[in-house]
Amino acid sequence: MSGDAVFRKAKTVHRSPSSMVVFFKNTKLTLTQATKVMVMWSCQYTSSQISKEVGISERTTCDWRNFLREICQKTESTYGKIGGNDHIVEIDETNLHSRKYGVGKGTNEDWIFGGKEWIAKLCFQKIYSGIDRDSGKVFMKRVVNRSASVLVPLLQANVEKRSVVYSDEWRSYSQLKRYFTDHYTVCHKTQFINVVGTRRVCTNGVESMWSRLKKTFKAANGTSSALLDSYLSEFVCRENEKDDFFQSVINGRKIS
Repeated sequence: MSGDAVFRKAKTVHRSPSSMVVFFKNTKLTLTQATKVMVMWSCQYTSSQISKEVGISERTTCDWRNFLREICQKTESTYGKIGGNDHIVEIDETNLHSRKYGVGKGTNEDWIFGGKEWIAKLCFQKIYSGIDRDSGKVFMKRVVNRSASVLVPLLQANVEKRSVVYSDEWRSYSQLKRYFTDHYTVCHKTQFINVVGTRRVCTNGVESMWSRLKKTFKAANGTSSALLDSYLSEFVCRENEKDDFFQSVINGRKIS
């Protein structure tokens, strides 16, 4: 893979000189090498691919990837709540190390709690066109357990109270109508979609998000628990920024 091929995969950005100082202070890489590392990382190349293309050790590549994920953590900290008027927020929790319902070997548990936002457009004639998938904003947090005392405060801190929440029937969600405009559930033991009037209640969006998250960790052969939060921040930034990920994170405009 040539250097030109790498740069063709990145979106053109314009960074201010002050924001560049953050990235290149104390580095021993040349400007070209450092830029290649950032571009290839944003395009999700592996550490070995980056090291080979740039001509640096995998240890150096690892250090840069850790640094860039720290930038993602700072960027994520600037995000506001998701949801709002007429917005549907799907919520769910997953375990990265064992199967959700206790099937399979149980190792160290890292429970992740998250949500994904939809903008709802209710249609009384065609309920199949009930959701306009224009927003797609997400939040994701690591939690110690799935109790209501842990999940509900996190939900209040990350989701606007005017939102409509969709979830499964996990008991910790039983009182969510007290905190949000409305709350609908789907019982996954019997159905994937719960039709309630004009609403098609499901958590397919957040379940799809879990699939993408776990695929990322599988491709990287897992990660240490100590680095998990930074990987989650990178994933959230990629989900929220989409095509603007490289610009919004690398140029540091959102970082205080």
